[in-house]
Amino acid sequence: THQAPGDTRLDEHLQMMEVLKPQDATHIATSSGDWSDPSIWLSGVVPGADAKVFIPAGFDVSYDVTPENAPDLMWVRINGTLDWVRDADTKMVVDTIVQAPGAVMHIGTEDDPVTANADIIFRTDTGSILGRDGSNGSLDDPAQFSKGLVTHGEIRIFGQEKTEFIALDDAQAGDDTLTLRGGVDGWEIGDKLVLAGTQFDKDGDNAQNSRFHDEVLEITGLSTNGQGDSVVSFVNRTNDSVDGQTTLLWDHTRPEGHEDRTDIHVGNLSRNITFSSADGVDTQTDLRGHVMFMHNANVQVHDAGFYGLGRTD
Repeated sequence: THQAPGDTRLDEHLQMMEVLKPQDATHIATSSGDWSDPSIWLSGVVPGADAKVFIPAGFDVSYDVTPENAPDLMWVRINGTLDWVRDADTKMVVDTIVQAPGAVMHIGTEDDPVTANADIIFRTDTGSILGRDGSNGSLDDPAQFSKGLVTHGEIRIFGQEKTEFIALDDAQAGDDTLTLRGGVDGWEIGDKLVLAGTQFDKDGDNAQNSRFHDEVLEITGLSTNGQGDSVVSFVNRTNDSVDGQTTLLWDHTRPEGHEDRTDIHVGNLSRNITFSSADGVDTQTDLRGHVMFMHNANVQVHDAGFYGLGRTD
């Protein structure tokens, strides 16, 4: 989060407002209400494929579009309020979202978090942004702020609370369960875990995780033993050669003589609010989305996941 009121770069950042001009919008909210209600839009039509959406100041639009009904939008400019519903799955596919100074965007709040799934996906089919070399892109944006979420106002993002990581007992290659030291909150079947490696192979391969021996696991079962510890079964997603097997590849043990001072941890990477590029981590660099919270300290982000983002090569 960038917090620099009066920064001389603020004018440059506000040029982004000129990229998404209200007069270019195909859909303009003229009253508060649900996004899926045609009556709140000037055109009388809910935003569809390649829509350019403008929410003027003074209007509060509730985003309620279900995954099966989500079109590929071009852009959304928020001068008023955009507030996601909490208890129903939603999806927004979009090239660029920009929030003006003084505007509000809520995807859950501390007292009312999102309990369903909310997915914000940045399009890759619109091409890369207009770069400094003058190449064509999705928007005329030489400053390269577009293709992502750029905000200058109040942000609240609160997903379902989840135990981020927890210590576990030593595990051995071939084990088909993990025994965690205590209970976990919010973990579900299908969640992705990363089990920290404890061995180093200088000749290993980073792409296959055989250098540091981290393992990527997907939960298939979750139970509690007689001591109140969680027991997790899984399929292994560490690399293509073992994808789907139900056992560990490597030992995950504490250094001898340091067992009482060292813990091994497993982290949960899954969240019910997600920001991602359309092709995930495989998205080519110049097509990736990004997220910028700019010139405003009024930003809170909790229990959200950000995947396959960032254009640095």
